[in-house]
Amino acid sequence: MNKMEQQLLEIIGRLGLEDFHPKKLTTADILTIDRCSVGHQPQTEQDVAVASLQKLFVLDYRGRQVSLKDRNMEPINSDDFDIMQFIDQKKKEAEKAESLHPMDVQMAVFHCADNFLRQYMMNKLSFCQYALPLLVPNPVSGEIEFPLWTFRQIKKTWKTLDTSKTATSRSEPVYKAFTPMVFFCRIGTVTSSKSQLMNSVINPRHNTFFHRHCPGSSRTCHLMDGVVEIAWYCPSGKPDDTFNDCIAFCNLHGDAEKHIRQRKFLVEKSAVSVVLLQKLDLSEEGKDILPQFLDTSKPLISLLSNESTNLSKTSEGHFQIGLKDRNQAEIIEELTMIMKHFLKRSSPVFNLEDIAESSEFSVDETETDCLEWKLKASTLIKELDGTEFSQIKGKLLPRQGRPWQEWSKSSKDLHRLHGNVMQMESEIHQKMKSLRQEQRSFPLSDLMKHFLREIQSDNIAHKIYFLKWLSSLMDDLCEDKLSVIRKQYDAKWTEALQLKNKHDKRDELRAKQEELEKVSEELSDGTCGLEHLMREMGQIYEAWESQKEGTDRTGVDISSLPALAADIMISGFPIELMDGDAAHVPMQWIDAVLGKVVEKIGNERLFVLSVLGLQSTGKSTMLNAMFGLQFAVSAGRCTRGAFMQLVKVSGEAQKELKIDYVLVVDTEGLRALESAGKATVHHDNELATFVIGLGNMTLINVFGENPAEIHDTVQIAIQAFLRMKKVKLSPSCIFVHQNVADIAAGEKNMEGKRRLQEKLDEMTCLAAKEEEECDVKCFNDVISFDVTRDIQYFAQLWEGNPPMAPPNPRYAENVQDLKKIILSVAKQQKGISISDFCVRVKDLWSALLNEDFVFSIKNTLEIVAYRKLEGEYGNWTWTLRSAMQVIENTLYNRIENGSLEAVDKEYLRSEMKNSYQTVHTNMSQYFSKDKDKEILSQSKWRIELRIEDLHRDLIDETKRKFDEIIQQKTACKELEENRTWYENEIYNKSVELAIELKGKVCNEETLRNEFESMWRKWTKEVASKMATIKNINIRNDKIIDCIEKELSQAIERQTEENIKKAPVKKMGYDKRYIQEIIKNAIDKLMEFESKNFQLRKEFKLDLLLYLCDMAKKEFTDLHRQFREANDPRVFLEKMKPEYYSIFKIHCKDTTSAVAVADILCMKLKPRILQAVYNQSAVDVADTIRRNSEAFRGNKSNLEKHFLKSLAKSKKFEDFIKYVHDPRKYFENFITEHVKNQLGTNQSFLQIFKNNLKAKLACVTDAVEAATEQVKNRKEDSDESQEDSADTSQEEANVWLDSFCKKLADKLEFSMKVLKGISLGEILNFDNLKETMKRALDGLTEDLNPEFSSLSSIQMELFRETPAEILIKQLCDCCWVRCPFCAAICTCTIRNHDGDHSVSFHRPSAVSGFHYRNTDVFSVRICTTAVSSSESFYPDSSDRLVKFKKYRKAGERFACWSITPDTSELPYWKWLVCQFKNELESHYKYKFKKRGEIPAAWKELTEEDALGSLEKI
Repeated sequence: MNKMEQQLLEIIGRLGLEDFHPKKLTTADILTIDRCSVGHQPQTEQDVAVASLQKLFVLDYRGRQVSLKDRNMEPINSDDFDIMQFIDQKKKEAEKAESLHPMDVQMAVFHCADNFLRQYMMNKLSFCQYALPLLVPNPVSGEIEFPLWTFRQIKKTWKTLDTSKTATSRSEPVYKAFTPMVFFCRIGTVTSSKSQLMNSVINPRHNTFFHRHCPGSSRTCHLMDGVVEIAWYCPSGKPDDTFNDCIAFCNLHGDAEKHIRQRKFLVEKSAVSVVLLQKLDLSEEGKDILPQFLDTSKPLISLLSNESTNLSKTSEGHFQIGLKDRNQAEIIEELTMIMKHFLKRSSPVFNLEDIAESSEFSVDETETDCLEWKLKASTLIKELDGTEFSQIKGKLLPRQGRPWQEWSKSSKDLHRLHGNVMQMESEIHQKMKSLRQEQRSFPLSDLMKHFLREIQSDNIAHKIYFLKWLSSLMDDLCEDKLSVIRKQYDAKWTEALQLKNKHDKRDELRAKQEELEKVSEELSDGTCGLEHLMREMGQIYEAWESQKEGTDRTGVDISSLPALAADIMISGFPIELMDGDAAHVPMQWIDAVLGKVVEKIGNERLFVLSVLGLQSTGKSTMLNAMFGLQFAVSAGRCTRGAFMQLVKVSGEAQKELKIDYVLVVDTEGLRALESAGKATVHHDNELATFVIGLGNMTLINVFGENPAEIHDTVQIAIQAFLRMKKVKLSPSCIFVHQNVADIAAGEKNMEGKRRLQEKLDEMTCLAAKEEEECDVKCFNDVISFDVTRDIQYFAQLWEGNPPMAPPNPRYAENVQDLKKIILSVAKQQKGISISDFCVRVKDLWSALLNEDFVFSIKNTLEIVAYRKLEGEYGNWTWTLRSAMQVIENTLYNRIENGSLEAVDKEYLRSEMKNSYQTVHTNMSQYFSKDKDKEILSQSKWRIELRIEDLHRDLIDETKRKFDEIIQQKTACKELEENRTWYENEIYNKSVELAIELKGKVCNEETLRNEFESMWRKWTKEVASKMATIKNINIRNDKIIDCIEKELSQAIERQTEENIKKAPVKKMGYDKRYIQEIIKNAIDKLMEFESKNFQLRKEFKLDLLLYLCDMAKKEFTDLHRQFREANDPRVFLEKMKPEYYSIFKIHCKDTTSAVAVADILCMKLKPRILQAVYNQSAVDVADTIRRNSEAFRGNKSNLEKHFLKSLAKSKKFEDFIKYVHDPRKYFENFITEHVKNQLGTNQSFLQIFKNNLKAKLACVTDAVEAATEQVKNRKEDSDESQEDSADTSQEEANVWLDSFCKKLADKLEFSMKVLKGISLGEILNFDNLKETMKRALDGLTEDLNPEFSSLSSIQMELFRETPAEILIKQLCDCCWVRCPFCAAICTCTIRNHDGDHSVSFHRPSAVSGFHYRNTDVFSVRICTTAVSSSESFYPDSSDRLVKFKKYRKAGERFACWSITPDTSELPYWKWLVCQFKNELESHYKYKFKKRGEIPAAWKELTEEDALGSLEKI
């Protein structure tokens, strides 16, 4: 290991870069946001390298001066300065280990950096006007490296004066520039600084070459020995320029005697050589070197550090200058003069690229990867050969030209409809389809084929090489040809600017702007870069993905393109967000690319930073400096459109900032002169609104102190912020006032801020009037604005005059200060996920396409979050409803068993407590942890109130319902007693007959005959003592006099609810029930007509008759059930099989225990069956809700599924039922779905079987408990007491009472069911228990067949069916209908906050709407109409209202949010075509004239229709 390698490794170790050597340090390792990136002072030597680089990357040339401050050193207070303290501190510093030399730090990083980071470093060093490493000895291999690759992106611009003193501007990449070279070196050891002398010649105010007297320098520098640095002098085209042309200066570090290869190379290529030495009388080695300079016949200047002679000529082409004890200015003057003298001759020029090809040095571009991808990029560039310059894009990238721009224009036209809007909309859609077809028809050029093939490399480094090479080569190709056009452009722009302020030259200005526009188009056509290839890739994707039918003739995998672009974006390249040429966002492409970014890096959280300002005000430069980005600057043409680039946040900073990336959005300038004549004001407002809406924060860039420019920028920004306020978006902003002189003056700063604040307030008031915002009085009413923080002043970018001026360190400080503020704001915000950002882009762009942004904005993030909340709300309400359903089952049993005479609210609350607390816990967790918790913050308290209301309503409703049941039970007490009496009579008669026949030999036929004989006699005897319940004839009830008013669907639904509430099933029919129904209908009709509606009498009569007929059918059926339960004859006939069974039991020669067990099981069987059905109803409903996709989500999800079923069935009668009564259709759909599930899904049988098992287990437990209680009672009684009949009867009563109480909550089973059954003969209750168990086994066998198959399920046994339970849950929502098309509001929450809305509105013809006083259907769709210029008559009035202002049409309209939607909505259009004839027949209107169905609708397929439903 040689000495230099040891020194390198030692320095790398001190810098903490061991893991990165060699060439492993990447740009991504440096360009992340961490604590050093915001100007934190390095705490250890390991922080120095990164801190130095990051300072350099923000254009602070003092990055070389970064040093490690000793934290133990006390800072010296200038107010109390102690010279001895200062001396003591310096001694301590001297005693410490020598600090790292700044150039050692730079070169150590250089050796560790990969080629991409090296290139980035060189770009920034060049920007800071520092010298660049040209030849670098490798400390490990000993080779001399020539890093040509690092110079590829560096351009130099200069101006030269011709003989007429006219300045000519030139701009070239340094690797292409042919310039003379002046070579400096030293021989031996000298006291003067060679680098310092060079700085004095090139740029006296800046240390282009680092020297011993620079800040931060230390005694020794290890890694610069043998390094050759290069810098260029670039004249500004002024008389005081040092040189008249661009000159390269090369500096060989170290003793030239030792570095032979470098010296020979530089002597050979130089135009002038300058050698620094002590004196001409050299050592032996020195004597051999100097003649080598003289023998080349090239000029040589010797600088003698130990001589004091003036400039003198020693021989032809050889001059010497003494340095000792001489004035520095004189020396520089002489040196400059003699160099200019030599350079005026026909000096040889050199070129970096040519040198690389001819030299023997190790050139980085010959490395395998770099060379391979250079060749591939060069091959691609050859595809441009033979193509006319101005036709490159038109021929090779045709999709982004006219077809795309016309498509973009058509997309905007969709939002500015007029005339027959549906026909116009259809024609525009057809045109857009044909334009997409045209894009698809273009063959894929060889250029794009090669491009797409090469970027598919899986190796990220290869892909970056290719893209950088391609970008560089394409820039080279265009640069020469564009320079001429650019000069024309600049000349005409200058002329236009001069005419702009001359009011009497308007015509000339207009003509000049037209000329400028032509040149601008020529410039645009000839500009072709990497972004245009990416744009073409996006258009290939959109053209094929928008219409997937047809054959892919591109030969590439279209679906893979977004992933390729995502890789490019993740690699650190900007991606075009808005096409500046078409002024359009390729939304489908952006959506796909960002989707792939999410797949690759996760749905990370972003802080979106955007910038807004006038053209050419340094926006891109500021962003590049702040985050080390790659936005194009000063390329002869400013940014067009908008670009976005990701900046990674380091792991440590992620925890603090709570974001993963900063997404920076750079935009084209406002008031761009090349956009003149293109509706500039509208475009600027559109761009500003888009950019401000996207960003969490927007930097509003103001350049200079021109009041007019400030006014323009601020006015546009304020209008955009006002729009954000209206749509409840709350971005923040910082005004960046650039190029301000004397920004250190605090008082002046505050005065400037005060004036800007006043200007903001004044302009806000003016803008608020335009936007009709009456409550806005100042800028702080629009957004939160801190004048002390949110107005920043920036120093001018350059420290002096370009092109030789370095960037101003104050500018870099301002950038860092601003960055700190931005990150402090980011820390206070949550950020936005990538997917949510994509949704926001969609929403903003969709709204901007409309003329009224505020009216058109649809906050999809909020909608999605709310829809998700609706789903959770459904879960929470179901938890409460299902819990109450279980409680109701228990209460029903208790009331029927006679153990409950009143229901108390407190009891209901206590029973619901756990469920209510569970819901509250789930709600709290959802609102605190969900990713959309900020969006839902406003909804939180409303939802909590609604849950509280539902909880209270369920308790109140349950109390009311059971109070009515108890009241009805009390009212039916006589019926119950009568029924109990004749049950007991029949039971006793059955037992008596059985006792008579007991012991006799009787077969089944004999028993049957005996029972039948006696049954007729018994029932006749019993029935004669009871009144018979007659059938009813509702037709005889007088109702005609009541028929006066109309019935609507709301009345019909109310009637259905009233029918269900009427206690006919319990108490029988009473004519007052139907009278109440009619009275309610009349009241509703009167209320309806009080709103100035007049209805035909015939219509009222028909509807009321329909209502009464409906009530008649329901009441007749309910009364039949009442009669079956309470008429003695009917009831006894129904109970006959049961009593025959009792009769047979007593006839058998069995023990009392067996008889009792058999009778108990016979009594239990129907009650167990009923309890199973009651519980299974809740369980089935819950299972269907959880497992059925249709019922699992919100109302929109349910609607989507039955709309699918409508489309598949193609039954018009179902379709029209849904249209006219959607709620009933919902209910029928739920009912049919449940019926189908119970008829086909075998898994539901298990629910019934499990519940049967559970109920039987309850009976078994009751037997055990009753037996145990009797045994315990016996043990507690006196053991000497003898058994008696009374004691046995008492024990039997205890057993029965305990048995019934245990079952009271589980079954409808009480002591009254067992009246007449005697257990007095049972002495051994253990025997009874065993007998009961055997009997229950038999009962189990009897009941199992009830659930052997789905067909055995008896729907009539459900007290409340699963469908009815689900209907209560799923239909308790909003049923308000759109005033235009009658579509129902899709909100799941009844009486919800905010406006009503519908996912998809429909053609108004579906609901029978037609044009006034015609038989012509209206096929207009609301979402299309509201973006048109059409008007309508609200509620049949004579007042015309524009669709765009529909909210002003009245209360019915004002509560609806109908945002423009130009998508094709295939479902309803297809259905209209499908049922065209049926609709005409049903409504008696025609699809003709203005109501003709557009041709494009007829091309839609069922697949199109069903596919569109997936967007709901």
